[in-house]
Amino acid sequence: MSTKWTKEYRREYNIKYWKKWRLKNRPYIKKVCIICGKDFIQTGNYQKRCNKCNILICQYCKKKFVPKKKDYKHKFCSKKCYSNSIKGIYPVNLKGKRGTRPQKRKISKCNVCGKDFEHIVSRNRKYCSRECWNKRNPPILFYCIECKKEFWTYKTHRTSKNVFCSQRCANGFNQRGSKCKFWKGGKTKKNKILRCRAKYKRWRNKVFKRDNYTCQKCETKSGQGKKIYLHAHHIKDFAKYPKLRYQIENGITLCNKCHYLKHSHKFQNK
Repeated sequence: MSTKWTKEYRREYNIKYWKKWRLKNRPYIKKVCIICGKDFIQTGNYQKRCNKCNILICQYCKKKFVPKKKDYKHKFCSKKCYSNSIKGIYPVNLKGKRGTRPQKRKISKCNVCGKDFEHIVSRNRKYCSRECWNKRNPPILFYCIECKKEFWTYKTHRTSKNVFCSQRCANGFNQRGSKCKFWKGGKTKKNKILRCRAKYKRWRNKVFKRDNYTCQKCETKSGQGKKIYLHAHHIKDFAKYPKLRYQIENGITLCNKCHYLKHSHKFQNK
């Protein structure tokens, strides 16, 4: 391809030879404009107006525009101009139908401030304003039975006599001992009960996080296809020192093998 075939040259070439082809094969027809009555050369197949009469004026912004459809029924240049022109005008279809029937109203007393206010009968309102509605159920101070902490909550949420600050405290109080549905007369050993509690599990997780889930003796860690079972070992014995059971300083992370060396018995892979 030669260098002379640039975009500008191609455009000029197409216009020049297209005009020649059009004049030969499909020559322009002279027509009379419907509006002004002047003669004009037809450029489109269905053109009935000249180029001056083809332009319309918007009724709202009064700008000139060429309509997309050739029926020339457009009054506005865009939807925005149409919507702005309708603002504040009552719809013609709803005249004499909307709002003609008077609404029944009544006076009632506010449950919070005690003031009289007027409202529609169909709406059974109890409060005169949004401020009174917000004050309808103020929070009350409660004491948790399990952890004995103070907390604020709403009265409607507490139907039972026993009040708890969280679901954890409620489960601990209602599902302990003979209250639990799986109770079999106190068969389980005390050591297992203490080690299966949530308090012990929380202590164990804190020890693992502190030691970055690595054994503090052999420095092994699970990963890269290896599974290493970790244990939280009590430095001072669990049975002899009950006060130090849940202190993080008294715990150390060991793997299954290193923990076996500390004690004489074997451990399950848990």
